[in-house]
Amino acid sequence: YLELLDEHPAALTQLVRLCTASPMISQQLARYPILLDELIDPQQLYNPIPLESYRTELRDFLARIPEEDMEQQMEALRQFKQ
Repeated sequence: YLELLDEHPAALTQLVRLCTASPMISQQLARYPILLDELIDPQQLYNPIPLESYRTELRDFLARIPEEDMEQQMEALRQFKQ
């Protein structure tokens, strides 16, 4: 991840800005460093996907799973959340 920040100075700037503004964000980034990838594109970071798009994507994602298979649906929700 240090290499990512070295190769993308704008991501390092975003990291400093976010960590200064929010201890919670600092904790999440420390716990889940894969989130640093999200700092590469500031446009995506500050312009989140509309909620309706997530709803549509989730509905399509769950449509492939049988309604009666609650365990598989829960697993799919966990995967989608990530």
